[in-house]
Amino acid sequence: MAADLLTLGKRIKAEREAQRLTQRELAHLAQFEQTRLSKLESGKSDPGLPALERLVNALGKSMAWLLDEAELVKLSGKLPPEAAELAKRWLLLNDADRAAVWRIVAALGRRNTPKG
Repeated sequence: MAADLLTLGKRIKAEREAQRLTQRELAHLAQFEQTRLSKLESGKSDPGLPALERLVNALGKSMAWLLDEAELVKLSGKLPPEAAELAKRWLLLNDADRAAVWRIVAALGRRNTPKG
């Protein structure tokens, strides 16, 4: 994820407002609960990758847009070597390839989530 949840939330909120959408409208478009969107925009909730992907798609954006490259570069200095290498390679991908990677990561996350 980006450097912090508040950064993600602010980015989503700014784009939502730029598109003149209410929280209710964006939540409906993304099949997302309005209360969860409010918490995300204020940095108080981590909705997970599948939900974030639905939100950015509803805004007509990509996960690459959400995870700003400059933030990724700053963050990579604080990561274990393997993760930093992944971050560097991420920057070389085009938007279509990044979207494919996110779908794979989301699928792996669902596969490894305990059934409750």
